[in-house]
Amino acid sequence: MRNIAFVTSEFIQPNESKTGGLGTYIWNISNLLDKHGITVFIFIPGGENNSFRIPNTNITVKEFFISQNTPSSFDKAKHFFLKRFSNYSYVYYLELRSRAIQIHDFLRVENDNFQFDLIQYSNLNGIGYFPLQDVCSVVRISSLTHLYLKYGEGYYGIDPFKVQAQIRFENKSYKKFKFIVGPSSYMLNHMKFIKDVFKTRILSPYENRTSFSVSEYTYTPNIKIGYFGSVDYRKGIDLLLDAISSLSEEKLSLTVVGKLYEDSPENRTIKQRILNQSNIIYFQSQSKFNLIRILQDVDIIVLPSRVDNLPNTLLESLGMGKIVVGPNAWGFEEVIEDGVNGFLFEVGSQSSLTETLKVILSLSNEERGTVCMKAKEFISNYSSDYVFSNCMEVYNQCIKISNNICVE
Repeated sequence: MRNIAFVTSEFIQPNESKTGGLGTYIWNISNLLDKHGITVFIFIPGGENNSFRIPNTNITVKEFFISQNTPSSFDKAKHFFLKRFSNYSYVYYLELRSRAIQIHDFLRVENDNFQFDLIQYSNLNGIGYFPLQDVCSVVRISSLTHLYLKYGEGYYGIDPFKVQAQIRFENKSYKKFKFIVGPSSYMLNHMKFIKDVFKTRILSPYENRTSFSVSEYTYTPNIKIGYFGSVDYRKGIDLLLDAISSLSEEKLSLTVVGKLYEDSPENRTIKQRILNQSNIIYFQSQSKFNLIRILQDVDIIVLPSRVDNLPNTLLESLGMGKIVVGPNAWGFEEVIEDGVNGFLFEVGSQSSLTETLKVILSLSNEERGTVCMKAKEFISNYSSDYVFSNCMEVYNQCIKISNNICVE
């Protein structure tokens, strides 16, 4: 494979003072492929076809403009009918469809110029895609809207009718692909409604933050717990707050880094608790340098998601040799061996999380150090060469199947 294109709604350059799951992944995978001699193109919505190359790489980033769809009078009339009887916004559905067509047309021109071996699409932010049929096209699942709606008590404050339109259009888009990949088998197994599609797990590269020594594993009575990610109900931060409250006899402090939300009563309550509890230190956003320092400072990292998809933070935390706690679902169970290189609790259960924390707090320094060592050992096997080999195996398999389909 000589070149690959990524179509994404988010991209974070390595020198930017912000973080994000999809944006970080796009940089990590692009950087990995570039180091192995593969030319990478990153396409993202933005200005009028602005383009630049990242210094000292063969990674080109190009923005493409998407114009807003103007519904006809007939479309508006149909919208009100479907909104009332089918509970979704037809106008928003048409908007998503218009975006997908524009992206398709843009990629058609780019492919004529560069002849991509493979195009990988992301599925976030409801962009929706119509893949090019004469190029091996893969969609990587970062999240599924219907699951985030189900487990999140709403969907980021978006109008429910628009959310239903987004779910309809996403499902329609998935059926146009022959290849669907994702970092978590658990998430892919929730796509059983998509038939006759090649679905497989693909590993995600991660950024190795720091080295460590055994001498670092000396715990004081004042245990520092860290939470990193969106501060909302979907990510289970309330479960962690309740668990810490029930362990009031322990000397625990909590450091929270992430964006607060106010799109639901649950999230408004979470915000108030985060900002008003004396044992909580809160940071909305930090530079990558400061974020690493905060990660290094905590003893235990808890990622209590109700819904997720093997987040980068999990791999980075294990790579730093931290004790990590996560749910027994959403890809955590594919990485953490409970009690060996981290700890699992029953997804969505505050009582299970509390009991897990009690187990960790009862361990000696030596026992905690062993868990941290095992975490680091696991990640050492998750090397960049290993991840690259896995990605190329998946990509080449998709290309081979795609070529056979074209021949037939």
